[in-house]
Amino acid sequence: MPRVDHVIYGARDLDTAAEHLATAFGLESVEGGVHPQWGTANRLVGLGDSYLEVLAGPPVADLLGDGPDRLLGWMVRTDDIDADATRLGLDVVAMTRTRPDGIVLSWRLAGWGLGGALPVFIQWDTPWEPGGGARLDWIELSVSPSSLGDWVGDHDLPLRYTAGDPGVHAVGVRLPDGREVVVR
Repeated sequence: MPRVDHVIYGARDLDTAAEHLATAFGLESVEGGVHPQWGTANRLVGLGDSYLEVLAGPPVADLLGDGPDRLLGWMVRTDDIDADATRLGLDVVAMTRTRPDGIVLSWRLAGWGLGGALPVFIQWDTPWEPGGGARLDWIELSVSPSSLGDWVGDHDLPLRYTAGDPGVHAVGVRLPDGREVVVR
């Protein structure tokens, strides 16, 4: 059954966005590394078994256009990306990222670049958990629940649905002290 892997927060400047998330929401991040395939870099806010990825680079700036830093999408972790890709007619793309400690992480994606509220599928080849004391409570998005069900299959994802342009609108995060913050 799919589970939330991470939510992507697009930023023009990685350090500025990380400072904003820390100051405004208490969400501290750690350096993630560089995606050489795309020319992007990231910082990660650990949310237990999922995370908030702060992502910056030229392709992200293009997606942001004239708008502010914001949530751009999300990914669901799958145990059989080949079956998901075959079922939906998607290509599977292999990716890597070298962490600051030199460890190379590898994974495969399906559905990247389609946009909207439907998640990208991810299957990690290198097992890891982001950790951290905060936890993801929910993701608010604008999409038909039946369309999402057709896309991901049976699921028990922590979602809230809202009207508006297709996409991820907000993320609820439970801090270690029990407070909930909402990132948009």
